[in-house]
Amino acid sequence: MTTSNRRFVFRPLPGLSVAFVLSLIFLIGLGNWQLERLEWKLQIIEDMDSRLSRMPDWFPFQTEWSSSLADMEWQPVRVQGVFAHDQEVHYLSGYDHSGYLVLTPLLMTLANDLDVIVFVARGDVPKSLKEPADRPKGSQPDGVVSLVGYIRRPEKLSVLDFKEDRSSNIWFTLDLDRMVSFTELPDLPVAPFYLMAMNDADIGVTQTSAQLAKLKAEYKDASVGPWPKRRPPSLDIVNNHLDYALTWLGLALVLVVIYFAYHKAQGRIGFVEGE
Repeated sequence: MTTSNRRFVFRPLPGLSVAFVLSLIFLIGLGNWQLERLEWKLQIIEDMDSRLSRMPDWFPFQTEWSSSLADMEWQPVRVQGVFAHDQEVHYLSGYDHSGYLVLTPLLMTLANDLDVIVFVARGDVPKSLKEPADRPKGSQPDGVVSLVGYIRRPEKLSVLDFKEDRSSNIWFTLDLDRMVSFTELPDLPVAPFYLMAMNDADIGVTQTSAQLAKLKAEYKDASVGPWPKRRPPSLDIVNNHLDYALTWLGLALVLVVIYFAYHKAQGRIGFVEGE
Protein backbone atom coordinates (compact mmCIF):
# COMPACT_ATOMS: atom_id res chain seq x y z
CA MET A 1 0.00 0.00 0.00
CA THR A 2 1.34 3.39 -0.95
CA THR A 3 0.68 6.68 0.84
CA SER A 4 0.26 9.85 -1.21
CA ASN A 5 2.02 12.89 0.28
CA ARG A 6 1.78 16.50 -0.75
CA ARG A 7 5.07 18.28 -1.03
CA PHE A 8 5.99 21.89 -1.70
CA VAL A 9 7.84 22.65 -4.95
CA PHE A 10 9.48 25.90 -6.02
CA ARG A 11 11.38 26.12 -9.30
CA PRO A 12 12.51 29.77 -9.61
CA LEU A 13 13.31 31.28 -12.98
CA PRO A 14 17.05 32.13 -12.77
CA GLY A 15 17.14 35.43 -14.66
CA LEU A 16 13.92 36.74 -13.14
CA SER A 17 15.04 35.72 -9.66
CA VAL A 18 18.33 37.59 -9.94
CA ALA A 19 16.49 40.73 -11.06
CA PHE A 20 13.97 40.24 -8.25
CA VAL A 21 16.62 39.96 -5.53
CA LEU A 22 18.54 43.00 -6.78
CA SER A 23 15.36 45.07 -7.07
CA LEU A 24 14.20 43.99 -3.62
CA ILE A 25 17.54 44.95 -2.06
CA PHE A 26 17.36 48.32 -3.83
CA LEU A 27 13.80 49.10 -2.66
CA ILE A 28 14.41 48.00 0.92
CA GLY A 29 17.63 50.03 0.95
CA LEU A 30 15.76 53.14 -0.15
CA GLY A 31 13.11 52.53 2.49
CA ASN A 32 15.70 52.16 5.25
CA TRP A 33 17.53 55.26 4.02
CA GLN A 34 14.32 57.28 4.29
CA LEU A 35 13.77 55.97 7.82
CA GLU A 36 17.28 57.18 8.70
CA ARG A 37 16.45 60.55 7.13
CA LEU A 38 13.26 60.64 9.19
CA GLU A 39 15.27 60.16 12.38
CA TRP A 40 17.67 62.90 11.25
CA LYS A 41 14.80 65.32 10.49
CA LEU A 42 13.09 64.64 13.82
CA GLN A 43 16.38 65.41 15.58
CA ILE A 44 16.61 68.71 13.71
CA ILE A 45 13.07 69.63 14.77
CA GLU A 46 13.88 68.70 18.37
CA ASP A 47 17.03 70.86 18.28
CA MET A 48 15.08 73.74 16.74
CA ASP A 49 12.38 73.55 19.40
CA SER A 50 14.91 73.35 22.22
CA ARG A 51 17.15 76.20 21.04
CA LEU A 52 14.49 78.59 19.75
CA SER A 53 12.75 78.43 23.12
CA ARG A 54 15.88 79.69 24.87
CA MET A 55 16.47 83.27 25.83
CA PRO A 56 19.02 85.20 23.70
CA ASP A 57 22.68 84.47 24.36
CA TRP A 58 25.69 86.66 23.72
CA PHE A 59 27.04 86.77 20.18
CA PRO A 60 29.80 84.13 19.89
CA PHE A 61 33.37 85.42 19.84
CA GLN A 62 35.52 84.77 16.79
CA THR A 63 37.38 82.02 18.66
CA GLU A 64 34.09 80.09 18.84
CA TRP A 65 33.35 80.32 15.12
CA SER A 66 35.49 77.29 14.35
CA SER A 67 33.21 75.04 16.43
CA SER A 68 30.45 73.09 14.73
CA LEU A 69 27.78 75.40 13.37
CA ALA A 70 25.32 72.56 13.81
CA ASP A 71 25.71 72.98 17.58
CA MET A 72 25.11 76.74 17.33
CA GLU A 73 22.29 76.82 14.79
CA TRP A 74 18.87 78.11 15.95
CA GLN A 75 20.32 79.70 19.09
CA PRO A 76 19.01 83.28 19.50
CA VAL A 77 21.72 85.88 20.13
CA ARG A 78 21.63 89.57 20.89
CA VAL A 79 23.72 91.90 18.72
CA GLN A 80 24.42 95.60 18.41
CA GLY A 81 26.01 97.44 15.54
CA VAL A 82 25.57 99.59 12.46
CA PHE A 83 23.99 98.31 9.25
CA ALA A 84 25.81 98.78 5.94
CA HIS A 85 22.55 99.32 4.04
CA ASP A 86 24.32 100.16 0.80
CA GLN A 87 25.67 96.60 0.78
CA GLU A 88 22.41 94.69 1.24
CA VAL A 89 21.78 91.64 -0.95
CA HIS A 90 18.50 90.07 -2.07
CA TYR A 91 17.94 86.33 -1.78
CA LEU A 92 15.07 85.04 -3.92
CA SER A 93 13.02 83.30 -1.30
CA GLY A 94 10.18 84.82 0.62
CA TYR A 95 7.07 82.72 0.69
CA ASP A 96 6.43 80.78 -2.53
CA HIS A 97 9.37 82.63 -4.15
CA SER A 98 7.17 85.71 -4.38
CA GLY A 99 9.76 88.08 -2.98
CA TYR A 100 13.20 88.51 -1.49
CA LEU A 101 14.88 87.96 1.83
CA VAL A 102 16.94 91.08 2.53
CA LEU A 103 20.37 90.39 4.04
CA THR A 104 22.37 93.33 5.32
CA PRO A 105 25.91 93.30 6.80
CA LEU A 106 26.01 94.48 10.42
CA LEU A 107 29.29 96.01 11.60
CA MET A 108 29.79 95.11 15.24
CA THR A 109 32.27 95.81 18.01
CA LEU A 110 32.54 92.94 20.47
CA ALA A 111 33.45 93.25 24.14
CA ASN A 112 37.16 92.84 23.39
CA ASP A 113 37.05 95.78 20.94
CA LEU A 114 37.33 93.42 17.98
CA ASP A 115 35.35 94.63 14.99
CA VAL A 116 33.50 91.90 13.11
CA ILE A 117 30.77 91.65 10.50
CA VAL A 118 27.71 89.42 10.53
CA PHE A 119 25.06 89.24 7.83
CA VAL A 120 21.55 89.76 9.19
CA ALA A 121 18.46 88.54 7.37
CA ARG A 122 16.33 91.55 8.22
CA GLY A 123 13.15 90.10 6.71
CA ASP A 124 11.22 89.62 3.49
CA VAL A 125 9.95 92.12 0.96
CA PRO A 126 7.66 91.61 -2.05
CA LYS A 127 9.28 91.90 -5.45
CA SER A 128 7.75 95.35 -5.87
CA LEU A 129 9.75 96.55 -2.84
CA LYS A 130 13.10 95.02 -3.73
CA GLU A 131 14.78 98.41 -4.06
CA PRO A 132 15.14 100.37 -0.79
CA ALA A 133 13.92 103.54 -2.50
CA ASP A 134 10.55 101.88 -3.10
CA ARG A 135 10.04 100.95 0.54
CA PRO A 136 8.37 103.12 3.19
CA LYS A 137 10.49 105.67 5.00
CA GLY A 138 12.32 104.23 7.98
CA SER A 139 12.84 100.78 6.48
CA GLN A 140 16.62 101.24 6.82
CA PRO A 141 17.39 102.27 10.42
CA ASP A 142 20.38 104.58 10.85
CA GLY A 143 22.96 104.58 13.60
CA VAL A 144 23.55 101.89 16.19
CA VAL A 145 20.81 99.27 16.32
CA SER A 146 20.17 96.43 18.76
CA LEU A 147 18.32 93.29 17.77
CA VAL A 148 17.90 89.60 18.45
CA GLY A 149 18.36 86.99 15.75
CA TYR A 150 18.85 83.26 15.66
CA ILE A 151 21.91 81.65 14.07
CA ARG A 152 21.50 79.95 10.69
CA ARG A 153 24.01 78.02 8.61
CA PRO A 154 24.52 79.37 5.08
CA GLU A 155 24.16 77.37 1.90
CA LYS A 156 26.83 76.49 -0.65
CA LEU A 157 26.45 76.94 -4.39
CA SER A 158 26.43 73.54 -6.10
CA VAL A 159 26.68 72.54 -9.74
CA LEU A 160 22.90 72.12 -9.79
CA ASP A 161 22.15 75.64 -8.52
CA PHE A 162 21.66 78.80 -10.53
CA LYS A 163 24.42 81.34 -10.08
CA GLU A 164 23.47 84.71 -8.71
CA ASP A 165 22.55 87.61 -10.99
CA ARG A 166 25.10 90.13 -9.75
CA SER A 167 23.97 92.85 -12.13
CA SER A 168 20.51 92.80 -10.51
CA ASN A 169 21.74 91.78 -7.04
CA ILE A 170 19.50 88.70 -6.97
CA TRP A 171 20.74 85.53 -5.29
CA PHE A 172 19.38 82.01 -5.68
CA THR A 173 21.66 80.37 -3.09
CA LEU A 174 22.44 81.86 0.30
CA ASP A 175 26.19 81.40 -0.10
CA LEU A 176 27.86 83.85 2.30
CA ASP A 177 31.33 83.51 0.78
CA ARG A 178 30.03 84.58 -2.61
CA MET A 179 27.99 87.38 -1.07
CA VAL A 180 31.04 88.71 0.75
CA SER A 181 33.01 88.71 -2.51
CA PHE A 182 30.20 90.71 -4.11
CA THR A 183 29.96 93.40 -1.45
CA GLU A 184 32.45 96.16 -0.71
CA LEU A 185 32.98 95.75 3.02
CA PRO A 186 35.83 96.74 5.35
CA ASP A 187 38.60 94.20 5.72
CA LEU A 188 37.16 92.65 8.88
CA PRO A 189 36.36 89.09 9.97
CA VAL A 190 32.95 87.94 8.70
CA ALA A 191 30.96 85.43 10.73
CA PRO A 192 30.53 82.08 8.90
CA PHE A 193 26.80 82.15 9.68
CA TYR A 194 23.99 84.65 9.36
CA LEU A 195 21.30 85.80 11.78
CA MET A 196 17.58 85.63 11.13
CA ALA A 197 16.24 88.79 12.80
CA MET A 198 13.39 88.24 15.28
CA ASN A 199 10.57 90.40 16.56
CA ASP A 200 10.60 90.86 20.33
CA ALA A 201 7.23 89.08 20.58
CA ASP A 202 8.70 86.00 18.88
CA ILE A 203 11.58 85.48 21.30
CA GLY A 204 11.20 82.14 23.04
CA VAL A 205 8.16 81.03 21.03
CA THR A 206 7.44 79.35 17.71
CA GLN A 207 4.54 79.92 15.35
CA THR A 208 1.82 77.44 14.42
CA SER A 209 0.93 76.47 10.86
CA ALA A 210 -2.22 78.61 11.02
CA GLN A 211 -0.26 81.68 12.11
CA LEU A 212 2.25 81.11 9.33
CA ALA A 213 -0.53 80.83 6.74
CA LYS A 214 -1.83 84.24 7.84
CA LEU A 215 1.65 85.75 7.60
CA LYS A 216 2.18 84.29 4.14
CA ALA A 217 -1.02 85.94 2.96
CA GLU A 218 0.07 89.29 4.41
CA TYR A 219 3.49 88.93 2.84
CA LYS A 220 2.00 89.03 -0.67
CA ASP A 221 0.25 92.33 0.08
CA ALA A 222 2.76 95.17 -0.33
CA SER A 223 0.49 97.51 1.64
CA VAL A 224 0.87 95.47 4.84
CA GLY A 225 4.11 96.59 6.45
CA PRO A 226 6.51 97.12 8.02
CA TRP A 227 9.14 96.14 5.47
CA PRO A 228 11.30 94.15 5.52
CA LYS A 229 8.94 91.82 7.41
CA ARG A 230 10.75 89.63 9.88
CA ARG A 231 10.02 85.92 9.77
CA PRO A 232 8.72 84.36 12.98
CA PRO A 233 10.48 81.19 14.13
CA SER A 234 8.59 78.07 13.14
CA LEU A 235 8.92 74.30 13.41
CA ASP A 236 6.76 73.94 10.31
CA ILE A 237 9.39 72.37 8.05
CA VAL A 238 8.90 69.78 5.34
CA ASN A 239 9.14 66.23 6.66
CA ASN A 240 7.91 63.66 4.13
CA HIS A 241 10.45 60.97 4.93
CA LEU A 242 7.93 58.59 6.54
CA ASP A 243 5.72 58.80 3.44
CA TYR A 244 8.72 58.11 1.22
CA ALA A 245 9.81 55.17 3.40
CA LEU A 246 6.34 53.62 3.30
CA THR A 247 6.26 54.10 -0.48
CA TRP A 248 9.55 52.29 -1.09
CA LEU A 249 8.81 49.50 1.39
CA GLY A 250 5.31 49.17 -0.04
CA LEU A 251 6.77 48.77 -3.52
CA ALA A 252 9.09 46.09 -2.15
CA LEU A 253 6.06 44.21 -0.81
CA VAL A 254 4.23 44.55 -4.14
CA LEU A 255 7.32 43.23 -5.93
CA VAL A 256 7.35 40.14 -3.69
CA VAL A 257 3.66 39.47 -4.39
CA ILE A 258 4.12 39.85 -8.15
CA TYR A 259 7.20 37.62 -8.18
CA PHE A 260 5.52 34.71 -6.44
CA ALA A 261 2.19 35.23 -8.23
CA TYR A 262 3.99 34.96 -11.57
CA HIS A 263 5.71 31.73 -10.54
CA LYS A 264 2.36 30.40 -9.33
CA ALA A 265 0.74 31.20 -12.69
CA GLN A 266 3.59 29.40 -14.46
CA GLY A 267 3.11 26.33 -12.29
CA ARG A 268 6.57 26.73 -10.78
CA ILE A 269 5.47 27.03 -7.17
CA GLY A 270 2.94 25.12 -5.12
CA PHE A 271 2.11 21.74 -3.64
CA VAL A 272 2.25 18.60 -5.74
CA GLU A 273 1.33 15.03 -5.02
CA GLY A 274 4.30 12.80 -4.38
CA GLU A 275 5.10 9.28 -3.32
